[in-house]
Amino acid sequence: MSCKDMTMDLHRLFDGEVNLTSEHQIQAHLCTCASCASQYQRLRSTRNWIHSSAPYYQVPADLAEKVQNALKHQEHVQAGARLVFWRRLAAAAVLMLVAIVAWAFILHPWQKAPNPPLALSDQVTASYVRFVTGISPTQFVSTDPQAIQVWMDAQLSYSINPGDYASEGFALTGARLDFIENQKVGVLIYRHANHDINLFVWPSGTGMDLCVDTFTQRGYNSVSFVTSGMKYWAISDLDAKSVENLVPLVQTNEANKK
Repeated sequence: MSCKDMTMDLHRLFDGEVNLTSEHQIQAHLCTCASCASQYQRLRSTRNWIHSSAPYYQVPADLAEKVQNALKHQEHVQAGARLVFWRRLAAAAVLMLVAIVAWAFILHPWQKAPNPPLALSDQVTASYVRFVTGISPTQFVSTDPQAIQVWMDAQLSYSINPGDYASEGFALTGARLDFIENQKVGVLIYRHANHDINLFVWPSGTGMDLCVDTFTQRGYNSVSFVTSGMKYWAISDLDAKSVENLVPLVQTNEANKK
């Protein structure tokens, strides 16, 4: 892959619009080309600057209740008029929908547009949000790497090598499962400075190691890399440096396994 080819590929990678094979090829080029890596870093720095500089407003806890009460009051006052209006609008909408569907079927009877897949970073971030909100909590609580490995081996079609880095400040506390890129993946859970880190692990589909890539999305910091044929993606609400400090520990653990 040449630097000329990378001009558009960098933007596609940045926007999450490349498949897994293309991502590996691009990441491999970035590991060996300082010029392209610098250009990609500028893109990420610009995005991070926008995320950090854009104003963020915390929604009041009682906002939903206030809105619901206001809507109930408004509906009570205008119940009669609204009922007539919505009945007429619903009838018109049904007729319009029937006409549109019929016309679309005549023009393209068997065409169906697929839903665009979420970018990988969006999928990982959404999974972490489900974790911190309790929707997808820790499924196997243990500090024993061997016990976690046995549990995961029974759940997954591939093997994960959990490492316990408590002496370095990253204590293994358990594991869970989730779906990333339409496949079930294992998630190791570490505790650092009273914050949880989720470490997603799944087969990379390539035998080559890829350099570390960092992301900031929705206030969460994450880092991804490939080593020993496995894709690792760590994410947390910790600062970016703390999340990155987990990387060499995992890489050393994988190297010792060989």
